[in-house]
Amino acid sequence: MKLCLGSLCFSMLFNLISNNGIKFERFGTGTYWVFTVPFAVAIIIATILARFSLKISWIKWQIKYPELELFKEGRVHIRELPNWEKVLAILLTAVVLQLAYLCIVYCIAYVRRDYDPDVLFKSYLKHYMPFIAICCMCYIGYVFKQGELWWFTPQNAIVVFRRQLPEKIITLEKVVEKEIPIVNPSVLDEKIPVGSLYDILYNHAKFEHDFTKKTSIRMFDVPFYFSTKGEKEVILMDGTRRRAERFMQELEVIGLDKWYFRISSTCRVNMMLIRYPVLPNATQLEFRKEVFANLRDKMTELEIQNLLAVSQWIRKSKRLTKFLDNVNNLEHEGWDNLIRLN
Repeated sequence: MKLCLGSLCFSMLFNLISNNGIKFERFGTGTYWVFTVPFAVAIIIATILARFSLKISWIKWQIKYPELELFKEGRVHIRELPNWEKVLAILLTAVVLQLAYLCIVYCIAYVRRDYDPDVLFKSYLKHYMPFIAICCMCYIGYVFKQGELWWFTPQNAIVVFRRQLPEKIITLEKVVEKEIPIVNPSVLDEKIPVGSLYDILYNHAKFEHDFTKKTSIRMFDVPFYFSTKGEKEVILMDGTRRRAERFMQELEVIGLDKWYFRISSTCRVNMMLIRYPVLPNATQLEFRKEVFANLRDKMTELEIQNLLAVSQWIRKSKRLTKFLDNVNNLEHEGWDNLIRLN
């Protein structure tokens, strides 16, 4: 929403500018909106494509320079790359975006019957394209410097492009998971470090697979809980949705509701099933491989990833940071109790 609103405002201001200054009388004309709306759409598309270009470039660079640590602290770092690699990626992205934009401009000029399309197109190139080209280059450079990725995180890229990435990078991801210290806790302990909790619970009692006739479910078999006006649902470990009017109330009684982190306005995720460590500024959570494999029975990979995306509102409120600060104080007693759904 913020991207759409910002793009429209910039487009409205930009198309009020003429050779002789700002002309507010354009605001009420049909021609003004014929150029303003497509220009706003073009900005949105360019923004998305610039981010996607960064993701593709990151994959290419990581294959080419496996010795470099290009992803750390939640974003892509390009400082250690050769300058020509960075300049080439930015220039190629800018050229592709501007060629696509010029095609849109020419199509709009062509459908205009009151002007010669060639004259109108050349006038646009002369008066507007230098400014647009500079803005485009600056924005793409900013995107590459910031290195912020959207829902398609490097962890997701490793899953999708596993065969294309060097083995060294994939091994590194596996090593990170095993570096969490294990202090030999047991399922009977009152508190277990969150890095060890999943392995201990899963090895003690693996996931259920048939929920067809069950009216009571372990919380360990419920990855997602949804709550909207007058309707409460859960997604079970096999990917099926079930109504669950009493599920969260039952968890509140035994104090296990705190394990369900509100990742968006309507969805909570069972943090017992998440892969740790989790960065406080993470934009995407990730399930353990057994959880992901079970959910894929009835859900697509994209559906799961969308539900695990941390909304901007959650990141701004620092709720994830507060949860992570307190997660090792949460108790798991009752994790294998059968909880009534309704």
